[in-house]
Amino acid sequence: MNAKLDSETLNVLRKDPLQAALTTSALTDFYIAKQFPDNKALITSVDFDITGTHCITTSRDESLRIYDCVSGTREQVSYSKKYGCNLAQFTAQPGCVAYASTKINDTVRYLSYETNQFIRYFAGHTGM
Repeated sequence: MNAKLDSETLNVLRKDPLQAALTTSALTDFYIAKQFPDNKALITSVDFDITGTHCITTSRDESLRIYDCVSGTREQVSYSKKYGCNLAQFTAQPGCVAYASTKINDTVRYLSYETNQFIRYFAGHTGM
């Protein structure tokens, strides 16, 4: 981090020392902290579960990949070649995710990733 802090950053830190100020000087100190080397396609969405121990990504190769954030390893890969996938989100139900289809009818799909079975479909949505 830069040794000299600008006045905007100092004002934020005075109010709450644990809060980080998102300033231009703070952004220049950012760097890549995590890469997903097993995924060669462009990642289109990332989400973390409520505990922060798991991460799910969707990518242009129509895959949903679940990672263990504690060990830093990939746990599972599921493909949605027929429907496509984007905007995957963990749900309140453990072991389940909801994601948007990118092909056919843009249906939101509710998937159990433990059994790799669809639980429900939410039709009537339109694409982006």
